[in-house]
Amino acid sequence: MDALQLAGRNTHSTTLEVETIDTQAFLAQQLKVLDAFKQKNSEEAAREDARHKLHKKLDDEHLVGGDADRAAEAKVLEHIGPVQFNMGGIQVDADDMVQRLKERQAYGSSPEPGSPTAEEVMDSTPQMDTENLQAFFHGLMNRRGASTK
Repeated sequence: MDALQLAGRNTHSTTLEVETIDTQAFLAQQLKVLDAFKQKNSEEAAREDARHKLHKKLDDEHLVGGDADRAAEAKVLEHIGPVQFNMGGIQVDADDMVQRLKERQAYGSSPEPGSPTAEEVMDSTPQMDTENLQAFFHGLMNRRGASTK
C-alpha cells in the first residue's frame, strides 16, 4: 500500500482488513532476490578463491625461498628460545619432542633386518655335548628324589 491509499482510508473502521499479494507473484519476487544473492555469493566465493590461491602461492614461494629466509628464521628462533610447555605436570620441550618423532619415523621407515634362516641358526650354534647334558639333568633328578625321601 502506498501513502495515498492509507490517507484516503477510513482509519476508524471497525473491520479488520488485510491485503495480501498473490502467492505466485510473491514467490516470483523472492526468486529474483534469491538469484541476486546467489550471484553475489558466487562472485565473492570466486574472489575469495583467487585470494586464497594467491596466498598459497606466496607461502609456497616463501618455503622455497633462499638462505636469507632460513637465516632470518634461525635468528627469530634463537631470539624466542626453546618452546616448552607443561603437560600433565611434566615439562616438555617441543623442539626435542619433534626431533624424537622425526627419528622414530626415520627408524620406522628404515628396512628391518631379515630374520635368520634355519641354516644360519644351525651354523651359528655350537655343538653341544649331549652326554654332559644328560648327566647334568640325571643328577638333578637324583637330588630331587633324595630330598623327597
